[in-house]
Amino acid sequence: MSSLIPNAGQLQVSSESGVSRTNFLKFIHPQFEIPAEAQKILLPTASLSVLEYIQFSLPIISNTPLVHPPSAFFSQYDPTSMDLNIIAKIPVPPAATVNELEKACQTAVHAGAKSVLCPHSVVANNMCLPLWVLPYWTEVLDLRTSSQDRWVKAEESLRQRNNVWKKSNPTSCMLIQEVYDALASFPWSGNIRGFDNEEPVHHLAAYATHRSWLSDVHENQMLDMLRRDLALSPNGSRIVVENLQFMKTLQMAYANRDNGTYTSSRYFSRIRGTGEALSSVRRTNHPRSLD
Repeated sequence: MSSLIPNAGQLQVSSESGVSRTNFLKFIHPQFEIPAEAQKILLPTASLSVLEYIQFSLPIISNTPLVHPPSAFFSQYDPTSMDLNIIAKIPVPPAATVNELEKACQTAVHAGAKSVLCPHSVVANNMCLPLWVLPYWTEVLDLRTSSQDRWVKAEESLRQRNNVWKKSNPTSCMLIQEVYDALASFPWSGNIRGFDNEEPVHHLAAYATHRSWLSDVHENQMLDMLRRDLALSPNGSRIVVENLQFMKTLQMAYANRDNGTYTSSRYFSRIRGTGEALSSVRRTNHPRSLD
């Protein structure tokens, strides 16, 4: 898995959409910015390995639909508690509720809101918490849904397979241990290096997850590895391996074969070039194949 080591680069504590949402809240009011000290404790840093990230404790997300209106989550009183241990244990409201709170926060601040209430929580029901708790909930939702839950499922799958194969398939168990070593070595955040398209590292979790459907991302990664292997083989230069987008473009070209678009559009120029190369190979009987 050495070619799959991600580029840790800078701290990434949420998905692309999460970053823009929390930044937007900061512009509404500076109190919506999560303090640096709180981030160090409440959110995973980019230096954590995948296995450490799996074990990092994040609040649970409530799946129970809430009856409280957005206004019930805001207070005009100053925060009464800044205890990070308590904040880390408060369940995050459902995603739909957090989205509604994000939409309502500007109106709430203009109306004098200074803190966040938690009518959905028994632990913090009577507390006024700092406004940055709302973007913290957003971050937790993004982390949970975009990456951590995927890695948790992948690790559970590896553990189950290891228990089943422990006696009957020692070779596979050794492979699983190698995967664990890799997960303990590279960071959870950043992008996967070594492929034509950069993708977030959490896409790797699907390879270790039992009965997980592979997406276009994974199939293109496997095609990239095949392309690399062919480049290192003596006769590899005779073979061209296309990506999945090529097939989609080919289907579009076929659908437009009779209306003149295929022959005139620059969009299909590469498809036409490949077809002409294939035709040339057949005519000259040159020992070359294009796949």
